[in-house]
Amino acid sequence: MLNGSFESASINPGPGFVTLPGGSTDIFNWEVGNPIDYVGGLWTPSDGLRSLDLCAGAGGSIFQDVNLMAGSRYLVQFDIAGNTDCAPIIKGMSVSIDGNSFTYNYNTTGRSHTNMGWRTESFEFTATADNGTLEFISLDNSACGMALDNVSMQKYDCNGVLGGTAVEDECGECLEPSDPLFNDCLDCNGEPFGPAVIDSCGNCLEPDDRFFNDCLDCAGTPFGDAIIDDCGECLEPDDPLFNDCLDCFGEPFGTGVIDSCGECLEPDDPDFNDCLDCAGTPFGEALIDSCGNCLLPTDALFNKCPDCAGTPNGDAVIDSCGNCLLPTDSLFNDCLDCQGTPNGNAVIDSCGNCLLPTDALFNNCFDCAGTPNGDAVIDSCGNCLLPTDSLFNNCLDCQGTPNGNAVIDSCGNCLLPTDALFNNCFDCAGTPNGNAVIDSCGNCLLPTDSLFNNCLDCQGTPNGNAVIDSCGNCLFPTDSLFNNCFDCAGTPNGNAVIDSCGNCLLPTDSLFNDCLDCQGTPNGDAVIDSCGNCLLPTDSLFNNCFDCAGTPNGNAVIDSCGNCLLPADPGFNDCLDCAGNFNGAAEVDSCGNCLIPEDPAWNECLDCAGIPFGNAVIDECGRCLEPENPEYNACISRETAFVPDAFSPNDDGVNDLFRVYLPTGTKAVIKQYLIFNRWGNLMYSLQDQVYRPGLSWWDGRHDNQVLDAGVFVYYIDIEYENGQSEQLKGDVSLMR
Repeated sequence: MLNGSFESASINPGPGFVTLPGGSTDIFNWEVGNPIDYVGGLWTPSDGLRSLDLCAGAGGSIFQDVNLMAGSRYLVQFDIAGNTDCAPIIKGMSVSIDGNSFTYNYNTTGRSHTNMGWRTESFEFTATADNGTLEFISLDNSACGMALDNVSMQKYDCNGVLGGTAVEDECGECLEPSDPLFNDCLDCNGEPFGPAVIDSCGNCLEPDDRFFNDCLDCAGTPFGDAIIDDCGECLEPDDPLFNDCLDCFGEPFGTGVIDSCGECLEPDDPDFNDCLDCAGTPFGEALIDSCGNCLLPTDALFNKCPDCAGTPNGDAVIDSCGNCLLPTDSLFNDCLDCQGTPNGNAVIDSCGNCLLPTDALFNNCFDCAGTPNGDAVIDSCGNCLLPTDSLFNNCLDCQGTPNGNAVIDSCGNCLLPTDALFNNCFDCAGTPNGNAVIDSCGNCLLPTDSLFNNCLDCQGTPNGNAVIDSCGNCLFPTDSLFNNCFDCAGTPNGNAVIDSCGNCLLPTDSLFNDCLDCQGTPNGDAVIDSCGNCLLPTDSLFNNCFDCAGTPNGNAVIDSCGNCLLPADPGFNDCLDCAGNFNGAAEVDSCGNCLIPEDPAWNECLDCAGIPFGNAVIDECGRCLEPENPEYNACISRETAFVPDAFSPNDDGVNDLFRVYLPTGTKAVIKQYLIFNRWGNLMYSLQDQVYRPGLSWWDGRHDNQVLDAGVFVYYIDIEYENGQSEQLKGDVSLMR
């Protein structure tokens, strides 16, 4: 909104004020609804040099159309005071915008033109539309209304910052427009969360668009020259490897090659390299001669093929012994031993192996009997025999010892007769592997025999005197512990003991220590109270944890109303008035006294201005002023009519009537004397009455009914003896 302090206008209110009629747009950006006063130097404004009085004889209003943003929150702030020149003392105003309405009051008591007491008010609202009207409306039907100045309206940004600039971007995020992330969800087409991107060609397209990246060559280079050659490789045409898979026929990966004859042929073509002679020379003249050699016909060796003996085309060759012989010659390779070594010494031994005589394996195939490759071996007895021979190892005893002495004894064990264990399997009764043993009594018996160890006492002493006593212990009758297991009840191995009460009882007996109280005192009186404490019933703390509600350790107490409540309960003491009376009507009045409102002393400290212990009184002019005020009783010497702005019809003889004051000796006729309530209803009237102090002035009644305190509107028309007339209008406060 604009011009909130009303400084810019097409009219100058000067040192006082000017009244602007309804429909006026003299204050820039504002339009007057009902008439208002545009105030210049009449009083001290809140901001700048100018302000408004929303009343100009009746309730006025002013409004401004403002731009809003639907859904946004706004703070409206303004300063209010009141025109102190006339009633009412308490000014009222409503403010509305976008369907919202707020009411404000201002008490002008103690204020003046130089001490306006401006108060800042504010409210918040959430806009429901993109435009609205901010309107200020006076609730006073008076010439003196609410003063208004310094109006402002600020928007909260989406982060809740008053006057902030953050906005919700198209991505739904609340950010400053300068934030790098602002609208960062937009694709290159400006679509929120759209799929379009700038392709490598610089075009904004969706990736599935057929033109996406259509400027890339096969190598992915924008506007590049690379293409797929006939070999399937992505290369630029001037690359040395471009189409390097083509054979000489131009076939990709074909097998055609240029042969040595300069012909493009498949290697398996009969004509491939058909220009080569036997030496591989293209178009050469070398031939295979009669000797099988590839030579030029002009070569001296052509068709010259003698063997090692110089015989043309002979068969003699150099053998392994270095001799030039025919392979059929009996001496051919005659120097080789059995291993083929020329002039070697290897021979076939008796075992049929080709070995050097110095070889460890030479003739190494004889058994102990001298038989080549025989099976006879030296047995454990030192005899050379075949393992199948019945005499093989015939000298071993039962332990396998050659010529040993071990034999199988009567117990079936293979032992030397000198072995301590030889035939050692007999029991004391001479039974092999028997179980009879010498018992503790010296008898040879089986352990299962009823007489086995039959001479032992309970301690296992042969022929001993130990016996089992009454306690079940094995002791000598002379032992001090014999039969020493009885408890206090005389029970062997019993558990009865003398308890704290002096009784012999089992600890599990319900009467065990039954004389102890909870403090463990025998025959004591301490018990567990309802609070869970172990105390004597005579203890002051016994059962001392209950609150009034019967709750252990609770906080409820009896309030002054007789109710058992927690102090935090909203109903605690809610029946007491300020005097502490149960359901009493006493309240603290403005004087700080606790009284019932009907008490004659209620608010008795207030002066006529409503100020506690104030000095203001109703003067002879019917005005509420302090006696030291220069205006006090000033109407007595005035030359024109005067009416008070308040009166108090309480039959105290002071200011009981709302009357008109004229200078002494003035002759006039009261043509009209009209009193209205705030809704425009006529409360009292006089017409064509000769002025005198004793006229039937209004006493605050309507139809003989006493009216409540409030603000009323008057209109008075006076005609003087000289023919001149005077009209008075304004507000008057009826005080009770």
